[in-house]
Amino acid sequence: MHREGLEDRARDRAGTVGEDVVAAGRNHAWSASALLVVFLSTLFVGIPAAHAAFKASAQSGFPVSALTLQSPVPSITASCAGGGSNGNGKKRLNIAVTSAGSVPRANAYVLIVTDPSGSNYSVNPATSGYSNQSPAPGIWTYYVQAQYQVPGTTNVWKSKTATPLTVSC
Repeated sequence: MHREGLEDRARDRAGTVGEDVVAAGRNHAWSASALLVVFLSTLFVGIPAAHAAFKASAQSGFPVSALTLQSPVPSITASCAGGGSNGNGKKRLNIAVTSAGSVPRANAYVLIVTDPSGSNYSVNPATSGYSNQSPAPGIWTYYVQAQYQVPGTTNVWKSKTATPLTVSC
């Protein structure tokens, strides 16, 4: 009986150990399911569990501004003349800028000339003027633009476009 009692106890213990293993497996499966649910819910919230969200602000000492340049009031003469005594000679277009005007903060003045087809020509400095020995026939427009060329960069602030002047060739 003593031997039978030991066998019964061993059998009972084996059954208990087996049940503990099954229960532990169930607990482990429940933990994995719970972890999966928590992980998936963080995807819908938008902040993964291993990350944090930060909100901060700072100020910089970098100044930013916009510059508005007015249109200059230049002194310009233009002519389109020429031809021989018999009228068969070519015309010559001359645009002379005697003064580009003065605009506060402007450090350059450019003469913008537009031919009858719409092509633009820029002359810098404006006081160089523009000359064309065989201009296309039609109405040519021109004006002076004040500019602020930012030192050390390719940035250029341009004045408002003045009402163009015209000359007919």
